[in-house]
Amino acid sequence: MLQLEEELDEFLYDYGYQLVDFVIAGKGPSRIYRVLFEHVGDEKITIDDCSGMAPQVRLFLEMKGVYNEKSSLELSSGGLDRVLKRDRDFEKFLGREVKVRFFDGQHKVTLKGQLASFTDRKLMIVPSEGGETVQVDRGSVEKANLVPNVEF
Repeated sequence: MLQLEEELDEFLYDYGYQLVDFVIAGKGPSRIYRVLFEHVGDEKITIDDCSGMAPQVRLFLEMKGVYNEKSSLELSSGGLDRVLKRDRDFEKFLGREVKVRFFDGQHKVTLKGQLASFTDRKLMIVPSEGGETVQVDRGSVEKANLVPNVEF
């Protein structure tokens, strides 16, 4: 699936978008394909973006031999609590609050804090509750998400 995800990211880039996440749910021929995407710039995704890209993404998945008449396709923005997977995600949200689930060698740990920096191997997070910066091995990360900053 990683190969398909990379190809989909390249495909979207040709239209001025980039992939946030790609999820395949279900088994057999009636799978649901969820494509979360964003503009390459800072522009927000609209319903028009989703409806405009749906036919192109459907055709792309058909040409890759994974989408059929029983499949479903869902396109949306990454959302306020979007997943962080790629270097460009960590770069874009450097300094923002994140929630990271990872395995520390013995236990699953959930850490919430400010993304202070990152490398190709580590995430450095300043915990929300204070304390020393925590280095998280990126290979141990199960999931990393942006923590929404919503003000009313």
